[in-house]
Amino acid sequence: MLIDHADKHLLSAVVEKSIKYEKGRRLPIHSIHKWWSRRFVMVYRFIFASYLLKDSNEVLSCMERPWSLREKASGKTFYEPFAGGGTGLAEAAMAGWNVYGSEINPIATEVASAELQIVCNGIPKEYFLQICKILDIALERLRDCWYIYDGVISYTLISRGEVPTWVSSIRRGGKKYKVILCPSCKSLFLYQGNSNNSRIHCKVCEEEITVSIKPIVPLQENLPEVAPGWRAFLIEYRRKNGKKRWEKQWVNLLIDKEGRNLLTKSVRKAHSLLKEYREHLKLLEHVTFNNLFEGRRLHREGGFRNLANLFTSKQLVASILFSKLCSEKLNKKYWTLAKIALSDSAKTTNLLAKWYPITGEPVPATAMKTYWVPTYTAETNPLAHVPETLTPLARNTIASAVRAQQRAYKYIKGHGGNHKVKWRLYNISAEKVSLPERIDLAVVDPPYTDESRWRYTSLSLVHYAQFILFNSIVGQKLPPLPQSIEVQEITYNKKRYFEVLSKVLRHISMKLATNGRVIFMFNTTKEKLWSALLKVMREANLYPTAIYWTLGEVPGGLARSKLRGLFLIVLARGHINQKPYIVFKEPLEKANNFMRISHEVENKAYQRLLRALNRYYY
Repeated sequence: MLIDHADKHLLSAVVEKSIKYEKGRRLPIHSIHKWWSRRFVMVYRFIFASYLLKDSNEVLSCMERPWSLREKASGKTFYEPFAGGGTGLAEAAMAGWNVYGSEINPIATEVASAELQIVCNGIPKEYFLQICKILDIALERLRDCWYIYDGVISYTLISRGEVPTWVSSIRRGGKKYKVILCPSCKSLFLYQGNSNNSRIHCKVCEEEITVSIKPIVPLQENLPEVAPGWRAFLIEYRRKNGKKRWEKQWVNLLIDKEGRNLLTKSVRKAHSLLKEYREHLKLLEHVTFNNLFEGRRLHREGGFRNLANLFTSKQLVASILFSKLCSEKLNKKYWTLAKIALSDSAKTTNLLAKWYPITGEPVPATAMKTYWVPTYTAETNPLAHVPETLTPLARNTIASAVRAQQRAYKYIKGHGGNHKVKWRLYNISAEKVSLPERIDLAVVDPPYTDESRWRYTSLSLVHYAQFILFNSIVGQKLPPLPQSIEVQEITYNKKRYFEVLSKVLRHISMKLATNGRVIFMFNTTKEKLWSALLKVMREANLYPTAIYWTLGEVPGGLARSKLRGLFLIVLARGHINQKPYIVFKEPLEKANNFMRISHEVENKAYQRLLRALNRYYY
């Protein structure tokens, strides 16, 4: 099998293709919903192709055209016990494998299921037409909440205390301008300059201003409160100008008394509507943050006590009305897609998103695998879109999420078309899964064990809120409480981590076909951890045939870990006398051509893996 001895040129090509296709953005089929630690699709495609093929050039071709593997993959079974958002499962289905998977998080399970449904069945045009009508009706019914001066509100900038002088950005006539707020006269004006922290003069009162995105200007007390402790200071709205253009305009609430009154009325309207939906709101209020990993910090640093606190009243009303309209006007078979769209929009339509004046858009709440607790942010309108279309008028709205589904569907149509395979996805802990009779290929990509890093359940809080609202309104079973899921995550304690991993590997080993392979994905600089992992592999009667370095996920410069690599440990069942074939140096050097890689850190992880390997296998 080529997967046991893939050469350095092939592994370097895997790295290069990963960067080429997905360094900035995941492929459309894997972009329908936010999930964390998604692996590069080219890594999975390399695994699938090199298991089935013998020639490197054929593997490279099938990495570009994974559907070319369908004939060879027919009847073979792929299994992934820690499936996450479903990248591996969807790629396997595209390539023609029968697919089995499991994932403890109900949000991730439904996201992965939606991806598999798109790959296997596509999305009928009827769905998009119905959703478009629902968004139009919802926006019109909430006109009092989301319109101002005959324009659709995109964002309401809000703060818990202070605000920056550089509040947003805009392009006009092909040029980019900063939107500056003068602390002295409270006026807004446009400024074309290059740097943050520069000193300029107000175009109205001529007072000197420091251009800054940091919260440095105190808010006045008479500004409208849109949520407890959050006061609004600026509204960005879009008004139609001509046939197609929807121009960006602002309401400066610091000096516009009528604007303040209109916003106050809209908040009161939302509070009034929420009284009608009290039974659904209570479900969010009952999910408190006392026993949740991220929840405790949110309570401590931001005063957030429960799921309802993560949203403004207007955002909650929009989510509830959208869900009610889906229940009434959307075909039941499309409810999962609609729920996924509502949930994905929550990554910016919540109080934990971070407003970023440099782009004039919010940054998703969990962009850094932890929640922001911002001093100032934006109340994003989840319904902001151009009526009668799915064109969004803000970042990550419901319309944006539906368009992402549309792109995913078009991507599959243009890349091999829909292909029905047998698939089953379990929403249970991996050690409890009833495995198929035979497994040809498995990928085991467990979460890391550093307890101080994160919990995927805690990172999903804004999504849990939307799932709870949607399910309660359409009459579906509610997802389990986040607390009950978080304690089952295997990162919760190391004893459980290795107990579950041991059971999972033993079960896979028992079902592994004669020529079957298990690909274990991991990286760490801790030799004790490598030793513990390899011990579990050997106890499961799994022996390494090859080890390859490739790229893992590529976090930004603010990421906590300097590790960028990922080791693929190829395992076969039964004793193997020879040492594994290893490719490390060449793909690492290839990656270094495209991005910043710490050779010292990656080599440290590699050397400690080798020492642990010699201890437990040779």
